[in-house]
Amino acid sequence: MNAIAVAQTQHPIEIAPALYLSDARRAHDVALLRERQITHVLNVAGRAAQGPAAEYEAAGINVLNIEADDEEGYPMLARHLADCRGFIAAARSANGRCLVHCVAGINRSGVVVAAEKMLSERLPVLEVVRHCRRQRGNIFLCNESFAESLVALARKEGLLGPEPEPESSLPQPATGDHASERPRPFKPRDIKALF
Repeated sequence: MNAIAVAQTQHPIEIAPALYLSDARRAHDVALLRERQITHVLNVAGRAAQGPAAEYEAAGINVLNIEADDEEGYPMLARHLADCRGFIAAARSANGRCLVHCVAGINRSGVVVAAEKMLSERLPVLEVVRHCRRQRGNIFLCNESFAESLVALARKEGLLGPEPEPESSLPQPATGDHASERPRPFKPRDIKALF
């Protein structure tokens, strides 16, 4: 197994300074959280991934549980991003570290950490998704509607970045109206093309 593959299995994974991504199993391992100096745990899968509250409290770990669905069309960012960002900001202002998780650490928590990194560091959306994918592995942000909402947020914030490379680098056939010279519009599926 190469070094990148090994690193991708070492949850929690650092996505940005003081911001970590994990699955529920490792988020419930309080000894591991202490070892990684995690001070805040944000669970965006609600009851389905709720951790050991008494153990968290005994370890001095602050917790926020948000009930969210991993369903196509669920408005994850519209409903929950403000609360998530507020909790992450509280962790940072206390010089802490925030771990964000859902059940598998792929979609709900994935879109939250991607949005947070994009907004806090003012990075283009595709750069952020590439970074998260390198850190987390090939399975990241598979929910297409979540990817679409991340792109919509990037558009609103002026963080679309440069147009993605065309799907094919083959020369386009010449036409009289020069249609092939126009840039291809940015699409949410461009995120999916990274995988």
